[in-house]
Amino acid sequence: MNSNSKCYYPNYRCSNTTSWCSEPTNNCCNSCNCNSSNTFNNACCNTCNCLNNCCTGFNCGQTTTTTIIPTIITTPIPITSVATNTLNLCNPSVKIDFTSTINFSAILAGVILTLATPFTVIFQLSKVSNQGSKISLGSFSYSYSSPLSTSINSSVPFNFNYIDCNTCPNCYTYIVEIISVIPLSLSVGTITSQTASINTARLCATIACC
Repeated sequence: MNSNSKCYYPNYRCSNTTSWCSEPTNNCCNSCNCNSSNTFNNACCNTCNCLNNCCTGFNCGQTTTTTIIPTIITTPIPITSVATNTLNLCNPSVKIDFTSTINFSAILAGVILTLATPFTVIFQLSKVSNQGSKISLGSFSYSYSSPLSTSINSSVPFNFNYIDCNTCPNCYTYIVEIISVIPLSLSVGTITSQTASINTARLCATIACC
């Protein structure tokens, strides 16, 4: 590690609060006064020079359409992704915005229709570093349970956002995957058919500093 690099560690930070170091006697901190501060969660080191002035960035992944019913999910289904680069930023934060439209259609039969389990989709947000390590950041779910009728045609927006603050400076790809799909089921009545898809799915990343 060269003497100009800024190291990130959970116990020490430089007095200007925008640079972090591994310990007070480390050469990477010879230009500032370090003090104990346990406010940074991840121990990591940035071998590039941190920028004193935070730069911002914005990037979006491609829009996709994915059919999820009829589909048997045995492994996560990738929906969309976006690449980011925070290598030259100190204390970077990445705001993730996911937007989509969930289409659900079903043909039901019966004078009385009683729900047993709603149609449910569970999304998972993860990030993958350029070294290949994958970190799960959280899950988000959508459910359709009503109204029940002999012909269901639902098209609704489904969005979520997530702020990844104080992330280690690195090149990350943020990924949204579907990890579970539970079809609609009835306790009274029958289901002739049902289909579902995720349309116009898009993932955007806004980079700033915490």
